[in-house]
Amino acid sequence: MRGTSDSQAATWKPSVSQSVWDGSVSEVKQCIATRANDPSSLSYQNWNVVEAYGEKTKVDVDYRAKNGFGALVLSHATVYFDTNGKITYTDLGQD
Repeated sequence: MRGTSDSQAATWKPSVSQSVWDGSVSEVKQCIATRANDPSSLSYQNWNVVEAYGEKTKVDVDYRAKNGFGALVLSHATVYFDTNGKITYTDLGQD
């Protein structure tokens, strides 16, 4: 796990959980949907494994959604959570 020492990695627990079915994280899906131009156009392509990043939990996902011009574009989102599962930083790859 990046950003952690061996002792931290042994005790680290993610503050959010991934779906066993598709690897999604509901808090991230909700975060992206609230900022999307057309939430009905969202399609998630690739969920990366939830990982420790220092004291935080990091989630990465690739997704497609319609932009402001109606074109379907591929974007990448990175979302960080604190130890209580609260979002502390988002980069949704949108202009």
